[in-house]
Amino acid sequence: MEVSSVEEKNKAVIRRWIEVMYGEGRFELMPELAGPKYLRHEKTGTFTVDVEDYWKVIRDRYGGAEKAKTLEQSYELIAEGDKVCIIGTSRGFREGGESDSDVLNYVQVFRLLNGKIVETWFPGFVLNVEW
Repeated sequence: MEVSSVEEKNKAVIRRWIEVMYGEGRFELMPELAGPKYLRHEKTGTFTVDVEDYWKVIRDRYGGAEKAKTLEQSYELIAEGDKVCIIGTSRGFREGGESDSDVLNYVQVFRLLNGKIVETWFPGFVLNVEW
């Protein structure tokens, strides 16, 4: 099966989301990569976030570049059409763990429109299970 250029571009956006925005603590990139609003489906419910406000909440929750240095992550991306799925493992500053050495695994799906995230499904992290 041939992968479309749209799928590759969408995967590139998600790589920047993971590696640059979260990996380097550059949360100010969120408005460039998502929005201006996007729909989040989580275990606590479904809600729409305003990206200009939400990036500040994420920055305050996770800290900036200094704290991001403790993040170790590995992941795989699968893309089809307007959706990209990430299957990942991280250690570090994410909330939900008890220490920076906790292993947090996750699956998250993103829907993109015109090169920006407009919807995401995230059921939460699985703590200390090696995938």
